[in-house]
Amino acid sequence: MRVEESSIPFTAFKTKWGLFEYTVLSFGLCNAPASFQALMTDIFRAYLDQWLVIFIDDLCAWDSDLDTHIEHLEIILSTLREHKLYIKETKCEWIKPEVSFLGHRISKDGVSMDDGKVQAILDWPAPSRHWRRLNSRPRQRAAANCLLLPQAQPN
Repeated sequence: MRVEESSIPFTAFKTKWGLFEYTVLSFGLCNAPASFQALMTDIFRAYLDQWLVIFIDDLCAWDSDLDTHIEHLEIILSTLREHKLYIKETKCEWIKPEVSFLGHRISKDGVSMDDGKVQAILDWPAPSRHWRRLNSRPRQRAAANCLLLPQAQPN
């Protein structure tokens, strides 16, 4: 995305080689993710939630048959080309029966948690007594917290 001409001076940053300004949107700028999401939503609005989901620069398209899916991929690629947006082919997954998208595994069977996320939870270390020395009365504090639970409240 090109930065509006009047906004270019506000993107300036200084290095030992001089002062530089962005002419295209950098994701380091504060409104960049929201602006890019708005652009992607605008250009793909007709297809959203029918066969396409977008989260910033991640696109996921699905279809019930291969021919329709290929047609939809052509629409996506031509729309990106029309708006001078580029993809990195090595980051793309094409025509897969199952994909990982935004932390989920998506397949014809439905949506489930990504195996890597599940494994991270299973590998989570058990709580240790390391912080207990900072809490002078752990049992009393735990008991007080239990009283805050809904089932501990009198009717």
